Amino acid sequence: MIFRKKQLFQSQVDKIRKEAYAGAAAGVVAGPFGLIISYSIAAGVVEGKLIPELKNKLKSVQNFFTTLSNTVKQANKDIDAAKLKLTTEIAAIGEIKTETETTRFYVIMMI
Repeated sequence: MIFRKKQLFQSQVDKIRKEAYAGAAAGVVAGPFGLIISYSIAAGVVEGKLIPELKNKLKSVQNFFTTLSNTVKQANKDIDAAKLKLTTEIAAIGEIKTETETTRFYVIMMI
């Protein structure tokens, strides 16, 4: 799972780099200095802004799913506790029913 996340993240990083650096290659029209300037700008934007933003978004998504997972786990615990309580109450009701029927039987027998 972690490997898959890293693969997905890396593929997005590669896509961003490919698009930015391919666009920077257009700077060759302005000569070698134009290429250097375009490449430097692309590198600054990609490495300094876009990739960190992508990392932050990924971290935000991870935090959301971690919170969601914890919420589901707690809900499962709460449901299990409610099931146990209901089972106990059903058993108690069954005992009361049996006692009531027994008492009723004795009352009828005494009449």
